[in-house]
Amino acid sequence: MTSTRDAGAFGAAHALFRRLPPTWRTELKRILGNQGHGRSGFDWLTARKDATGKKRLDRALEGLIETLGPETARNLGGKVCIDFGAGYVPTDGIALWLLGASEVHGVDYNNLARPREIARAVRAADTGRIENQLRALQLEFAWSDRVDTVRRWAIKDVDSFPPGYTYVAPADVIASPFRVPKFDVLVSTSVLEHIPPSLMISMLDALKSRENERATHIHRVDLRDHRDFDSDPYGFLDPSRQFDAEVDADSRGNGLTLHDWEALLAGHPELGLEVSGYEAGRPHLMPAAAPKSATHVVADCVVLRSV
Repeated sequence: MTSTRDAGAFGAAHALFRRLPPTWRTELKRILGNQGHGRSGFDWLTARKDATGKKRLDRALEGLIETLGPETARNLGGKVCIDFGAGYVPTDGIALWLLGASEVHGVDYNNLARPREIARAVRAADTGRIENQLRALQLEFAWSDRVDTVRRWAIKDVDSFPPGYTYVAPADVIASPFRVPKFDVLVSTSVLEHIPPSLMISMLDALKSRENERATHIHRVDLRDHRDFDSDPYGFLDPSRQFDAEVDADSRGNGLTLHDWEALLAGHPELGLEVSGYEAGRPHLMPAAAPKSATHVVADCVVLRSV
């Protein structure tokens, strides 16, 4: 297990790394073999950052409820759920179990998840905040027992996945869709933007083939250029800059805009998905030469949901 000194050194190094120009950060990741979402020797660094940051369990639960919507969140009892594109610290899946899912399966193309960092994300969470979020949904089961069970598991700090969670990786769902268990609800967060456009329909079609009757898909897709979320979030839409959606999707995102998603889903009604909402972006940061379709409605995030 990583020492406190190692963790402190990582924190300082990460802060320094974030101060580098975006193009420098991209090149450094390439040199170190840590660009995109493949396996690398630096996985634990990313997992540690996520466990104490955006994937801390109370934060993951809040984001998941926002993505699902309160009505769906309070009706997960007894359902088989898929945490698709689980990532390094799959606390979205743990949150699904806290909400009452009978089974949660984390599915990922690469074997990335780190159980010890999942435990850290649980220990670091504000338990009172978790309880308040669950209480507000007025769930019809003893959710407090599940919170206690997850906390007890995390305190043990064992190298295994938490109760109610099964990890399925590596899983190429296009080549082998049967690797995805039959499900009632499938959720992904910041996953589809990393799928090359040429593979998108094949991916969504493979997932649809694993649905139970009246299943629900919900995908929260980040539309920003992952090289610079803050100052240049739509940089990959500038035709004067080098960007290849097929090659760069894993590291930067695939460049699909709100308009692109609307057009894509309208052209494939068999998928049964629609744009159910979006998070407004910052038009003043849009490159002047970006396609007009991208500038009509600027969005940072879109939610896709079963019709």
